[in-house]
Amino acid sequence: MKNLLLLLFCLLFILPACQNDPPDRDTSPDTQIADYPEQPEAVIRLYQAHIDSNRFEQAKLLSTAAGKVWIDTLSRIINSSVEELDSTLLQTQFLRIDCQIEQDTAFCNCVASDQDGPYEVGYTLIRETGRWKVDAPKEDDLWIDEQLIQEMIKQLIEE
Repeated sequence: MKNLLLLLFCLLFILPACQNDPPDRDTSPDTQIADYPEQPEAVIRLYQAHIDSNRFEQAKLLSTAAGKVWIDTLSRIINSSVEELDSTLLQTQFLRIDCQIEQDTAFCNCVASDQDGPYEVGYTLIRETGRWKVDAPKEDDLWIDEQLIQEMIKQLIEE
């Protein structure tokens, strides 16, 4: 009888520890990003840093479904064009980021600079489950002229 009471007492403390995670716990892939940026401007900076360094899987964590497809296309082009990925690394610096937010969409016009000098670029971000995600560019030559992209990569390698 004494052993039975001891066993019941132990079970009382052990069983709660064996329960599954609570169902409301956020286990989405973007929780892999520590301190997920709250503002569209910060998401753009982090996203572009990943793209510049060919860290495409990390950039996809900051992307919409269409943005992930765009990144996969970019990754295939770069991987098929070069033997040394280090030679395709860029360093984009944002000189200005202006975002206009309309409900769950942020339209961001940016002035950025890289090894070729300053240029204007636009980003569209969509708020999904409370987090800003970079969408695929609406009009992008990446879908149309992969040969041009490959030539640009070869030029970067030669420099």
